[in-house]
This record gives sequence, C-alpha cells and structure tokens, in this order.
Amino acid sequence: MSLESRHCLVVGGTGFIGRRIVERFAREGAFVESWGRTPPSAGAALGPSPKRALEGSARVTQRAVDLLGDDPLPEPPPGGWDLVVHLAGYSRPRHFESHADVLDTVRMMVRVLRHLEHVAPGCRFILNSSGYVYSPSAVPHVETDPTHPQGQYALSKLLCEEIALLHRDRLDVTVVRAFNLLGPGMPEGLLVTDFMRTLERLPTQGVPTGRIVMAGRNSWRDFLDIRDAVDAYSALAKLQCESGTVFNLCSGRPTRVAEILGAIQGMLGLELQIEFQDPAEEQLLGDPARLCEATGWAPRHILVETVESLVEARRG
Repeated sequence: MSLESRHCLVVGGTGFIGRRIVERFAREGAFVESWGRTPPSAGAALGPSPKRALEGSARVTQRAVDLLGDDPLPEPPPGGWDLVVHLAGYSRPRHFESHADVLDTVRMMVRVLRHLEHVAPGCRFILNSSGYVYSPSAVPHVETDPTHPQGQYALSKLLCEEIALLHRDRLDVTVVRAFNLLGPGMPEGLLVTDFMRTLERLPTQGVPTGRIVMAGRNSWRDFLDIRDAVDAYSALAKLQCESGTVFNLCSGRPTRVAEILGAIQGMLGLELQIEFQDPAEEQLLGDPARLCEATGWAPRHILVETVESLVEARRG
C-alpha cells in the first residue's frame, strides 16, 4: 500500500525520530500533520548534510500541541487521518524521576487515543514503544516473550502498550518496540550524547589523553541506525496486519556500549581511557525476524556508518 496522497499524523513529530518520519512520509507523497510541544526549529540537522525543516512544504502542516494542556486537540482534515504514528512522551530513561513522569507519558497517549476514537475511528495507530519492556536476557527477545520493565521509563512504555491494545477493536493498532536508536540529533541526557558533550570540553591542542568515567554500565545492547528505523516505519505504514500486532524494531546484533564510545573517539583521533561508574553488565537484545518477514525490511547500516554520521554531525 502506497503512502501517496494518504493523510498521516505524527504525534511527537519534532523529536529525534519524529522529524525524520515526517520528512520521509512527505517525500513518499503523503500529506503529513506534525504535532510537537513546540514548533520545530528551521534548519534542524537530520544527518551529516543539514536539511531545512519542511515547514514550507505544501504536504506538511506543523502544529504546536501541548498534550498535557487543556486546549482542544486539532481536528483532522476532511475524511480523517488514515495513519497516526504516536511518538510523544519523555524519551530519556535516566530523567524519569517519579511516577508523575510515567503518568504524564500515559496521559499524553490516552488523550490522543480518545481524540482519534471520536474524530477518526478505525484509523491505523502505530505506537512507538521500547525494547526496555523486556528484562535483560542472554538470548534475543521475541515479541511473545514475557515483559518485565526495568525502571519507570520502561514502565511508562508498557502501560502505553497495554492501554493502546485495549483499543484494538476501535482503532487499527500496531505496537513497535524500538531498541537503542543511534543517529545525529539524539536527545541530550543519553549515554552517547553525554560522551560526545564531554569530548567537546576537551582541549583542542595536541592529543588529549586521560580517563573519562561514564554514568551507566558497559552492557551489551542492540543498536540500530536511525535511518534503518525510519525505513522500518515507512514499511510498517504500508503494511496491512492484524490489529494488536507487536513488532521488535532492532538489529539483532549485540554491541557493547564501550565499542560505540571507542569508535567515536577513534574517528576523532583521541586516546582516552573509558570507565563506567556501574561495573555491572547485562545484555538486552531483540529479534527482528517478525518485522523482516512481514515487511521485507532489514537493517542496511553497519556500526561504523552510524558512528560516522554521529561524528560528522557533531563536527558540522
């Protein structure tokens, strides 16, 4: 099914993933409405070559919408939205300080669901969840594995999943459990962006040496290039599947956090000793087989290409 002339809504369309999905859907011929808490900044960089935001595009409508406010939500275009991608919510696990952050994330989605049931019943609803709803495991997780969220960020994602699935008879619901996505424009407060911010404060003369202590753990994680993630969302937008289907969005490849950080500093010509505050290690991987079989999608970018895009964007 093509996106040509379809009406799409991206909730959280100014964020790390959202603005790329907005651009991709518009390029594929969709009419896209993007909701963000604040208007997008013009000239936001989506990769090594900065691209202008699509504010002026006839196919894109940008709206500042506060899902935690009291103002009525915008009405859909005539005929309603065909597809809604919900990405809104707090995105930095370490910044979840209380259950209030969990409840706010859930409240945002519930408000959107209720609005859609009223103004666009039966529309396709794709929820961006997280691989952190699973517990650490020595083997890659499949979608039928039990969930066991670690921390309040993961809890907020699982609650959103459960509530969205309760609406699968009234909306066409798909849940996407995204694992660790990497690329330019990642939110501050994540381990990789914290590391790059630390590097920016190093002396510019000579070859800096020394020791950097990072918060968090040197664990095995499943990293996926943001470009591959957008390809997957494009494929899912065109897929017809049973309402309530869950997909893992991941690479299926284990990578230690230190490998990512080491590759970044290697490309920058640095020689630093990287240590972690928490000596514990764990493994959290996903199995993307269901997504690959359903859509024909597969990751295209290797780790070195992802790191290159991060370094080039920072240099820019």
